[in-house]
Amino acid sequence: MRTENDFDAWLQRLQTATAENFLGIRQEILIWIEHARPEELEKLRSWIQNTLRNIRGGQVNANTLEPFSTGLTMRQDPAAAPILGELVLLMEGSEVEDVAEALGDMGPAAAGAVPFLMQLVRRAGEDTAWTRAKAASSLGQIGDRSAIPVLTDALSDPRSSVRLMTVEALGKLRGVEAIPRIQHVAEHDADPQVREEAKRVVTDLVENLDTPPRTNAPGGS
Repeated sequence: MRTENDFDAWLQRLQTATAENFLGIRQEILIWIEHARPEELEKLRSWIQNTLRNIRGGQVNANTLEPFSTGLTMRQDPAAAPILGELVLLMEGSEVEDVAEALGDMGPAAAGAVPFLMQLVRRAGEDTAWTRAKAASSLGQIGDRSAIPVLTDALSDPRSSVRLMTVEALGKLRGVEAIPRIQHVAEHDADPQVREEAKRVVTDLVENLDTPPRTNAPGGS
């Protein structure tokens, strides 16, 4: 049976390893995180926060921390959500999309990542369209209605994939305040799939106007 000292020794090994080695011991990292006790997760989160400082300083590639982001999202660790949100903003390529999607899979437990996901939705550029779409979708899954204004603005995104995911997210968030904008999309969007989804969402929102929006919270049902 392992002890807390074993975890501390493993964490010490990570501190002396080069960041590139993390991907080489990915499975080992996932197993340690899966079986970590709450106090050990707290130590790991602290270690990742220190590593983020090196990432911001250009000393470490954020993508090398993918095993940690995967492990923490699999643990559904609410306290890790803000750290993962900061990390996803520093990542590049498909890893950004993967972590954004994983945060959505955490549901309300990822509420601490909402401000960071909203920043992803606002990212401009043709090469970030799928990232924006995944972030919008995740905001709908997490269920924090503070994202509604950002998502409403995203209905004007130049990419149809983003607009589609945004309409779906606003439906999940019961974004009744966005009904006029969604109705406009239903009538005028260039993409027929987006128009159909917008019509469905508007109909659902209007039919349920008297039902209070559900407020999601970590641990809620």
